[in-house]
Amino acid sequence: MAAVYEWIRNLTAFFLFLSVLENLLPGDKYGKYIRLFAGMVLVLLAVEPFAESSGLEEILARSYEGLIVREEAGQLPDGLDAAGEERMEHLLAQYEEAVGQDVRRLAEDCGLSLLSCRVQIGRKEDGESFCKVMRIFAVLPAQSDTDKEKQLSNKIQEYYGLEERYVEIEIAAGERPVDLSADGGGDPVHSDISGRE
Repeated sequence: MAAVYEWIRNLTAFFLFLSVLENLLPGDKYGKYIRLFAGMVLVLLAVEPFAESSGLEEILARSYEGLIVREEAGQLPDGLDAAGEERMEHLLAQYEEAVGQDVRRLAEDCGLSLLSCRVQIGRKEDGESFCKVMRIFAVLPAQSDTDKEKQLSNKIQEYYGLEERYVEIEIAAGERPVDLSADGGGDPVHSDISGRE
């Protein structure tokens, strides 16, 4: 019941703020922009209780994150020089790190902890898969429950829209991290996020 009161309080506060804002603006020049923005915010406020229970909030956050990366990548000139390529790699590395943190949070929600995680993001700029999560590798401690491992795999697949074959979760043989590097040992993966195509 407290959640309903909070929701009503948020809507009321928004309408009060909106009416004050409209009265402070001189003339009707910016009124249509304020109403457009207010309409979008109102929709978000109205569906807030339903978004939390259905997981819509997480899906919107993931989509927004992907859009930001694509937007920043799209602002780079077509002919990337060395600095532009370095900036692009930095953006993609940040996105991989954010995805890795999301995977860690999903693991914690399942009652698991990750030893390591590696994320592959599409890097071909002219391809359809650019800036999309392509593959996720995760390593769990040796004492991890296989039912929880399957639950985590299903959550990752649902969250990122990946097929089962692109989500690989292994249980470590010992307490040390497992090497998941593509070159078979040249770039070992420890407890941090890494992995470039």
